[in-house]
Amino acid sequence: MEFGKYGHCAIMAFELMKNEGISAREAWQIAAEKIFEGCPSSIAKGCPKNAFLSLMGQNNRRSKNGTYAMEALDIIDKLGKDDIDNISPNKFWRDYMGKEISHNHQIDVVFALRSKGYI
Repeated sequence: MEFGKYGHCAIMAFELMKNEGISAREAWQIAAEKIFEGCPSSIAKGCPKNAFLSLMGQNNRRSKNGTYAMEALDIIDKLGKDDIDNISPNKFWRDYMGKEISHNHQIDVVFALRSKGYI
């Protein structure tokens, strides 16, 4: 599965949660600050963060980004491994989720966590 920096952020955050016993929110912040050092807008970006928090069961409010992440996960679960291994997040967003708007890195989070078997 292909994914970008926000996918790597999700992996790092998940591993921090698992290894350090910290909350999903705190783990995301630490990972984002490390991966996007010197870029406050990337650190603060809400779409991938909310997707991650929802997947971790830590988002207390229902967000559209969390909904997108859960929808993507449901679709992935119905596809074969070969169907998803070589698809980009953009193509998945457009072709499998039927979205006309640009994804905002929510799919990177889902793909990354799934590629590691974390979700």
